[in-house]
Amino acid sequence: MNVFSTIDSLTSEVGNIALACGNFDGIHQGHQRVFKELVAFSSKHGLTPVIFSFDPHPRKVLSGNETVQILTSLDHKLQLFERYGINHTVVFPFSKKVAAMSPEEFVNDCLINSSVKAVFAGQKWRFGSKGTGTIDTLKTMADGFSVQAIEELVGATEKISSSHIRQHLLNGELQTAEHFLGRRFSILGTVVRGEQVAGKLLNCPTANLASLSEVIPPNGIYAGFGKFDGKVYPGVINVGYSPTFHDESAPTKVEFHVFDFDADLYGKEMEVEFVEFIRGEKKFDSIDALILEIKNDIARCREILNDLETTMEQ
Repeated sequence: MNVFSTIDSLTSEVGNIALACGNFDGIHQGHQRVFKELVAFSSKHGLTPVIFSFDPHPRKVLSGNETVQILTSLDHKLQLFERYGINHTVVFPFSKKVAAMSPEEFVNDCLINSSVKAVFAGQKWRFGSKGTGTIDTLKTMADGFSVQAIEELVGATEKISSSHIRQHLLNGELQTAEHFLGRRFSILGTVVRGEQVAGKLLNCPTANLASLSEVIPPNGIYAGFGKFDGKVYPGVINVGYSPTFHDESAPTKVEFHVFDFDADLYGKEMEVEFVEFIRGEKKFDSIDALILEIKNDIARCREILNDLETTMEQ
């Protein structure tokens, strides 16, 4: 992925572009529709397809809350953009100063230059001070570029939106979230050294992911896949605070046990995909009871994952 901080720095490198604008949190089916049309239009007209997004996420800046959870971190989004055929992204620094710009200031100073030939966005995309800029605003300003408004996708019971998907995940509704995402939910993190309890006491070594800003499903055991070094491996995901060893004040962690694998993963970037909930987290009366349950979890996850493929390589 080629990442730039401004439109001018990007277009000086690649020339004429078509631009898709938005936060794209979750990269759900609605976002994927935008990307598909962006890539098709760019190919037809000899343009380079580009994403224009923000960092930090505007919700964090406007709320003043740095701990706001999102569906996909910036690094994760950049990887997902590439999967959908887009290799250039403008990650524009978002601030309260940018939020206070009028729609016209934002478009003229941040979004558009003479190399931008088309702008794609969801029909309800908002920009500028207090979100007063709309697709219609952009159309009135269009001079030398076209505006492609993409209609929102609506499921059988609700519109496909990042906020709805976030709530489904927090409720543990993995299959519903998967339906709206168009892929299984996954998180991205770096493997760090943990307490080494799983490997030394439980004979079940796990990769511990560093603190994540992404939404995490409820505590429990899940069947899932892990991707690192360009390869995908089946395994068991544990989300929680390990109540057999800690009380509820302990931080929530995400661990991934790779089936039949024993190698040093520290420092590696890993994407973990949630497939199916197995059981809730619980406290065991003894280490032996926990070890027996872990063996059962592994056997159950093997059975579930045996005939499945990951969606991380779509």
